[in-house]
Amino acid sequence: MLKKNQVFLCCIIFLLFLSVQIVNTENGSTNSERVIETEDTTRVLSYTPHGPILVQSDADFETQGWPGEGSSENPYVIEDLEIYVDHLCINIIDTSVYFIIRDCEFIASIEASSATAVRFENVSHGTVTQCNMTGNIGMWLYESMNFNISSNNFHSFAPIPSSYGLHVVESLNCSISNNQFNGDGTGLKFHMSDNCSILNNDFDGCGFDFFEVHNPKTPSGHGLNLTNNLVNDKTLLISEGFANANLDGSNYGQIWLFDCYNVSIIGGNFKEATKGVTFTNCENCSIVGSTISDCVITGIYFKESTQCKILDCTVVRNGETKPVEFWAGGIIIYGYSNDYVILNSNISFNYGHGLYIWEINQCTVNSSVFESNGGNSFALESCSNCEIHSNTFIHDGLLIKGSLEQSIHSISDNTVNGKSLGYFVNISDSAILGSDFGAIILVNSSMVDIYNGYYSDTFYGIQIIYCINCEIKNFTILGREGYGIRISYSNLCKINSCIINGEFHYGISLFESSDCSVKSSIVHGCVRGLGIGLENNTIVGNTLAYNDLTNLILGGSSTNNNIYANRLGWADDLAIDYGTNNKFDDGISAGNYWSDYDGVGNYEVGGPAASIDYYAAVLTATSPATISTPDSITFEVGSAGYSFEWIVQSLYSATFEILENGSITQEGNVSTTPIVVQLDGLPAGIYLYEIRVTDLLGEVTSSWVLVTVTEESATTTTSTTITTTEPTSSTTTTPSEFDPTLIILLGSGAIGAIVIFVLLMKSKQK
Repeated sequence: MLKKNQVFLCCIIFLLFLSVQIVNTENGSTNSERVIETEDTTRVLSYTPHGPILVQSDADFETQGWPGEGSSENPYVIEDLEIYVDHLCINIIDTSVYFIIRDCEFIASIEASSATAVRFENVSHGTVTQCNMTGNIGMWLYESMNFNISSNNFHSFAPIPSSYGLHVVESLNCSISNNQFNGDGTGLKFHMSDNCSILNNDFDGCGFDFFEVHNPKTPSGHGLNLTNNLVNDKTLLISEGFANANLDGSNYGQIWLFDCYNVSIIGGNFKEATKGVTFTNCENCSIVGSTISDCVITGIYFKESTQCKILDCTVVRNGETKPVEFWAGGIIIYGYSNDYVILNSNISFNYGHGLYIWEINQCTVNSSVFESNGGNSFALESCSNCEIHSNTFIHDGLLIKGSLEQSIHSISDNTVNGKSLGYFVNISDSAILGSDFGAIILVNSSMVDIYNGYYSDTFYGIQIIYCINCEIKNFTILGREGYGIRISYSNLCKINSCIINGEFHYGISLFESSDCSVKSSIVHGCVRGLGIGLENNTIVGNTLAYNDLTNLILGGSSTNNNIYANRLGWADDLAIDYGTNNKFDDGISAGNYWSDYDGVGNYEVGGPAASIDYYAAVLTATSPATISTPDSITFEVGSAGYSFEWIVQSLYSATFEILENGSITQEGNVSTTPIVVQLDGLPAGIYLYEIRVTDLLGEVTSSWVLVTVTEESATTTTSTTITTTEPTSSTTTTPSEFDPTLIILLGSGAIGAIVIFVLLMKSKQK
């Protein structure tokens, strides 16, 4: 009897639990609760859902019914509210009365960069305390003064350049204290704001950023008091005018040095800050043996500093802003200064630039590793007298931008994906075999042929800078960002029979170059296919297809370019023309093939130039590769020098497999060079070789070659004739459909019912 009562009691308790859950579910719009602790009391907050609040004058506080009088002794009060909207939970503008906002929850829900939870503009005498603010911008304080922001939580802002927990702009006499900043963006950013106190704040997974334009360019110049702030449980160090000292980096979560001289940061692990270590207007400073990782904007940032060093550092996974901005990445060195040394460092996997050096004279980068960085990888822009030696680039590369003088440096003994980085300056009447190098940079040269190369997973394939009458031909370049081929400030250069594929910013770029030609080449899978800068360039017989944004873009300075007999297909924009007088047909009978053309009338090219293709044709997606069929081969065992080759031509880039009697022996990407099969060393027998080519659209084309290897010659020879058919077929491979398994989730009520049923059955059995 006792056991039956126990079972009955369990059933009653369970049903009561279910009823509580049902009531909570049905009343989801009622007040929510949380416990808060203050210095003198503990109480339970009960949030009241509320719509967005807009206050545009002092009088609005009284008109809207907020309690208080607006004086310092009796301020208007907004409290215990929960506001959840797309944008702007509270917006207060042009007020001077005293008010306090406390114990509230504000959430701006949308992911747009402008999604702000709380905004104040031209406001004074406000206080925000013990509130939770969530948004890409938690709070924005603009042109305000005498403001107090204390004991709040700012969180869940996104890794985008304009995302801040709290952004203070052109404001005066503000106090920011005892706040908690959590998230992926910038915790607190100051912008042209003066005479403020920033005390006892805690940054977790983010940090502090300071943007100034006033002189002097230091915290004291703005009258800022920064004391007792923590970044990831370590001290936030912002030091000014420090000299002749070594700092133990392990004591700090984020460091910012202004006007410092002969200061070294040694060791330390700076991670998940807004910026790891920043030097502004410093001289003879260094960072040695430190690890800087996962910082939202920049790992190490030098601004207008001179004679500084980065030695034996590891800088990884920094700059996760989207889109990548100039200042985002592993290491940024900027601003009219000189004499930097970067030595024995690992600069890898940064989402932004790996190393960006801009407007620097005399910079040495030696014996460092660059691997799989984003942005512009390692870029020298408007720099002079640089030495780049003995560095290792893995899926990475070096970009040079600037004047002719700024394109000539001392560069040697660097490797790209295991092969030499070919850097050539002032050569003429020469030929460069592309397969000897992992990437090529050619500067101030003429009549140079660069031919026959296959570059895989590269960042910059070939750069032609200030050259005349040079040619690139028979290359396959597969990449992961950057440029496949970049011709800049050059004339009369040619690109012939090249294949460019990968997530390049541009597959091919003709930047500030004229009288150049691109012929019989394929560019696909890039962000942009082909970009044209200047005039009188000829683009003929190319396939520009399946690039993300656009296949062909002509910039505003482009004019009198000739574009015809090209195949343009399947991109957001097939072509965009911002220039003038560019021609999209030969004026006689040949236009271009367009995938979105219906075959009727003229084709209108996208862009403000309003160009017309008067001889447009329809581009369809079914164009399989063609493969040459070599003759059958017979030779005696032990003979040397036997081989055959297949020549593959494909409208789109393709991969291949070679099978020997049904087993794969070779595979790779099809280039424009012949695919050669060596036969030396085969034992006697009959061999059927097959090549299968699969293009971008999944079309499969095959070809066969029969090879007979006979025994050594005897006195009597018996001849056997074998008749073979050498077919060329084309099939399309369609992936099989995925049949997902149906997953049935049992709710808590169903599980409870099963438990009760089992207990009752056991009770009956007893």
